[in-house]
Parts: sequence; structure tokens; C-alpha cells
Amino acid sequence: MSDGDNLQGVKASLIARFCMAMLVLFSFICGAFVAGVSLHDPDTCWLLALGKQIIDARSVPFSDPFSYTFACLGPSGAIDYAAIVGKAATAGDGRVFIAYQWLSEVVFYLSYMVGAGYGLVATCCFVLVSALIVMPLIIYQRLKSSIMVGGLMTVFGVVACCFHFLARPEVFSYFWWALTLYILAGYRYVFETTRNASPSIFLIPLIVLVWANMHTGFAYAFLGLGIFTLAISLECLIHREKPGKYEAFAWLSLMSAFGISLINPHGFGLWAYMPDLFFSPLNRYIIELQPISAKDLTEWTYYPFFIVSASVLAILVRNILFWIKRRHLPRSWLFTILATVTAIGGGIVSRRVIPFDTLFLVCEAAWLLRHTGVPFWEAGEHHDEHDTLLHKADHKLSELIKGGAWATLCLGFSLLGVYLTAARIQQPVIPQKSGAFSSPQKLIAFIGSQEKDLGRVFNDPQIGDMIIWHLQTDARSSLAEDPWRVEKVNYRPKVFIDTRYDMYGEPLVSDYYRMANCQSGWRDLFAKYDFDWVVLRKKQNLHKALKKMPGWKEVYSDSTTVLYVRNEENREKKSEN
Repeated sequence: MSDGDNLQGVKASLIARFCMAMLVLFSFICGAFVAGVSLHDPDTCWLLALGKQIIDARSVPFSDPFSYTFACLGPSGAIDYAAIVGKAATAGDGRVFIAYQWLSEVVFYLSYMVGAGYGLVATCCFVLVSALIVMPLIIYQRLKSSIMVGGLMTVFGVVACCFHFLARPEVFSYFWWALTLYILAGYRYVFETTRNASPSIFLIPLIVLVWANMHTGFAYAFLGLGIFTLAISLECLIHREKPGKYEAFAWLSLMSAFGISLINPHGFGLWAYMPDLFFSPLNRYIIELQPISAKDLTEWTYYPFFIVSASVLAILVRNILFWIKRRHLPRSWLFTILATVTAIGGGIVSRRVIPFDTLFLVCEAAWLLRHTGVPFWEAGEHHDEHDTLLHKADHKLSELIKGGAWATLCLGFSLLGVYLTAARIQQPVIPQKSGAFSSPQKLIAFIGSQEKDLGRVFNDPQIGDMIIWHLQTDARSSLAEDPWRVEKVNYRPKVFIDTRYDMYGEPLVSDYYRMANCQSGWRDLFAKYDFDWVVLRKKQNLHKALKKMPGWKEVYSDSTTVLYVRNEENREKKSEN
């Protein structure tokens, strides 16, 4: 070997080690970011409260204990106004609460029991880094794809997903989806290299067993496996081949996954509920379920998703041209095309699924680039055209990630980022303040300090989340303090509504929006509910209306929230009636 080759080898080794150091540093930054943003969503409040209820009762609830309105709703969400105001008995055959993410709620609460907010952000960080960094790179390694390209794709993938790094059950879905993609990639690769159908595909139903009890994102297992099974079956027809074990195993895995998904507290009721959840008219109130619009292009949030999509499309076009040139289509080519187009379109149509679709695109790029980063040259292989500094560096990097030490380093440094951020920069309170929600902890303490029952409340849904967790739920952590826990709670009000819109149904949520925004007919509707007190954010129109409305008194106000109660004269007239 010449001195030039030795020097190039040293340079390649330095580049590889630099890339590894950058990967570990990026994991640290991810951990710090998760600690800073994962508790911004008030939804975490009711997730924790339900987790505690499930643990305490040792059963999954079928009715809601936190609101006074849910028990007065019919199966379709129809409102029994007389029952709400106490003029009629609650109907016995009412709406059923589908706790479709009960296992995630239990895991979150157990994390809180151990380390309060620190436990929550550490759990989220561990799952997110495993799903979005470790698993994709393992797939690149498994398929012998370029680790340098994989690292770059992974970085852009994480940035594309980071707008949804919240302590919500989706984080577990990201992990199970990444594991499903790993199994599918291995199944395809084994068949391509050995022409044998691997039984590994039957691990997907086992994943669904857990996933179906954690989050409705398990539908992605059926979307991915379904497109794959259909595509390889169509390939047999196109190529006039007889289906074999490869196709049979895929179909059997798909059917087994469906049967196993019924092992949940609601059985087939979970599947029956999902169309109402995914296609509910309530989704118009939820920004993250809306498509990416032209005005969204003025901010950077979705640019990384577009970059990943454009990169994978470019790689796919390159491969298609290569297939045409060689007049040979590899197995599962149709799946690659169909699934890639579906993933890009899905992210544009609903921004909430961008993390799922980005994760698929990053991993599918590994399939399209397989054999581009083989860590060892095959005997007799001609590789002069590949014998470059970057290609050698790619080989060195592949060798560095052969063991599991790199994954341990990434996870360890990400948790270090969590600790340093949570301990020294932003305390992990629930929920953390953000630009979208001020987290009015003093307001919650004021409500909890009341000595008497204030009656029926009309509340902002996100404030309702905080009431459920901080006033209705007693919780203590073993290893850390939660500074926002209200030490002495005198008053534990039930809420009118919280952010579980799908649980309440369209009628109640529409009533809330009509009253909160003072839309047509709101006064009559407001009187129909006969509220005793109102807690709002000041930016809501109802605050401005109540300020001028006789019979209401402002008893608490801060920079962002306000609380009104009926004055005593109105209370006396109401009790007389």
C-alpha cells in the first residue's frame, strides 16, 4: 500500500470519527430541545390524570370522571340540556368513553411517579431518539446503505418532526412505526438476497398487540403492511409469476395483525371509533390536522419535510431510470413508488402525520440506496470507481457503528441534554408556558383555594386540562418535586370541557365555540346552560361580552386569564327559581 493510500486512510478515519462525534452532539441537542418543548401541550395534564385513575382503579374507564357534561351526552354526542342543569335525571344509556391510548397514559403517569416532570421529558426523549435517530441508522446499516447519507437524512428527518415533540402518545407510535419499518426492510432484504421468505414479518402482529393499546397511530402498521402486501401481489400479476411464501407470509401477517388488534378493552369498538376520530367534523377546530397551506410556506417549520421529500423523490427517480436502463425491476419496486407518493401526499394533507411520513421516507431512502455503503468489499469486486476519500470514510463510519456502543452514546448524551436543560434552563412543570398557552398556575391555585362550591363552570378547554390535573388529581413523585402542585386544594370543580374534543363529540364542542366566540345565538345558548362561573383567556370574545353584561363580577384577573362569577343577587334569584 502506498503512502498516498495510507494518508487517505487516515483522512477517512478522521472524517468518520468527526461524523460520529456530530451524531452524538446532535443527539445531545435533541435531548435539550425535547426538555424545552415536550411539556408545552396542556393535553399532558389529562393524560397523566387518566393514567393515575387507571392505576388506582386497576381498570380502564368507560365514562369520564372529570367533567359534569359527559354524563349528559347521548351515544352520538347529543346534549341533554335539562340533565346538565339538574332539571332531569341523567340518561342511563349515554355516550361511552373510548380510552384508546390507555397504556400510554399509564406509562406517562409511571414516569411522573418516578421523577415528576423530569421523568416525563426523559421518557419522551428516550423514545424519540430511539425512533428517529437510532432505528433509521440501524436500517441503513442492515441494508448496507451509505451511513453518511443516512446520517444526513436522519438529521433532516428529526428537524422535520421536531414541531411535534410533545409528551403525547404519538411519541410511542413513532417508535413502533420505526420498528415496523425495520422489520419490513429486513423482510424485503432477506428475500432479495436469499429468495427465502423470512418469518420475521410475523413480529409485526406482536407490535400491534402493544401499539393498539397505546395510540391510534397503530393504523400506520396496517397502512404500511397493507400497501406492501397489495403491491407485491400486484407485482406477481404484472410479472406473470405465481405468488409464493413471500406474498403468503405478508397476507397472513396482515390478517393476524387485525385479529390481534382486537385485544384491547373495547374490542372491535376501537376500530368502529376510529373513523369518527380521523374524519370527525371537529377536526376543523384542530390546526395540526389541517393541510399545509400556501401561507404556511412563509415559515420554516415545514421546509425540512419538503427537503426530505424532494431528496427521496430525486433518489427514487434515479433508481427508476437505472431500472429502465437495466430492464430489470427489483422486488417491491411498486411498494416503494406507491408508499413514497402516499407519504409525501399524506404529510401535505394533514400536518399531524408529517413525523410518521418523514420517518418512512428516511427509512425508504435506505432501501433505495442499499449496497452503496458496504463496509467490506466483496471478493473480486471491482471498486476503482468507488475508491474515493468519502467512500472510504463511509466504510470507516460503517465499522464504527457495528456494535451498539454508538446507540448507547446517542441515547446517553440525549438524556444528558434533557438533564442540563431541565435542571438549569427550563424547569419541567406541567404544562410549561409557551407562546400559545400561558399556563396560568396562579389562576389554578386561586380556584383551588375557594371554600365553597361555585356551581357549574364554563371554561376554556386548555384551562380545563389544568383543572383536571392540578385540582382533581392528587399525585406525588418519588425522586423529584413538582413545584406547580397545589399543596392544599379546597375546591375540586368538574369541568365543562377540556381538549378531549373527540370524547365529547361535535354538539358540545360546537356549543363551546359558539359561546366562547360570541357567535350567532350565543346569548340564548349561554342562558340555557345556566352557568355559575366562567374562566377564560382574555383574548376570547366572551370575556369582552361578560365585562359589559349585568349580573357578572370579575373576581380574578391576570395578564392572560380572567374569572367571572354570578353576583350574589343573581345567585339568590336562581336558587329561588
